[in-house]
Amino acid sequence: MPSILLQAGVAVGLWAAWLGVRSDGSTTGPYAAWQVAGLVVTLAVPVCWAAFRRCFAGAVLGTTAGLSAAAWADWSDDSTGLFAIGVGLVTLGSLAATLLVSALVHAVACLRGPTAEGGEPSVRTPAPGLDPDISPAYAALQVHRVAAKNNLPLAQVEKLVEEARRSSLTRPTSSTRRWRSRAGHCSGGPMSVCRSMRT
Repeated sequence: MPSILLQAGVAVGLWAAWLGVRSDGSTTGPYAAWQVAGLVVTLAVPVCWAAFRRCFAGAVLGTTAGLSAAAWADWSDDSTGLFAIGVGLVTLGSLAATLLVSALVHAVACLRGPTAEGGEPSVRTPAPGLDPDISPAYAALQVHRVAAKNNLPLAQVEKLVEEARRSSLTRPTSSTRRWRSRAGHCSGGPMSVCRSMRT
């Protein structure tokens, strides 16, 4: 719900900034093409950000609700009542566009793999014990947290991850077998480091 309200507020604010005043200084009449283009381009930024953060409800529903509310407030002084059709078109167009953008951003994020900000579940989801399927890339994202949690020097944790990465590059086995073969190195202190890669 907070993400929906935030995105709706952003959409209303951008509508007011770009379309609140017409290009001739009046508050009625048609919009200039550059005003509509400016709204679309600047609105794409928060929509992409929300979709990248997996706040799909905010990206789609929040943006659509904000634009619809802004259009209603801006056009409701039309005595013919036809403004409702325009609001409906804004709603449908916004819904379709934000769904498409969110799907594209999500697909790109999945192709890129894990990010330091943690959109990836395998970095954030806790699981006890050693996880043999964790990749060196995932492990590298967590070295600072693991070092702090286990009171170990950062260099020691980075060295363990780097050794595993080099080993994975020279061994033609699957990632699962590679990390299971590293389990022999996880005894005593380093075992707590390996456990912490998923806790």
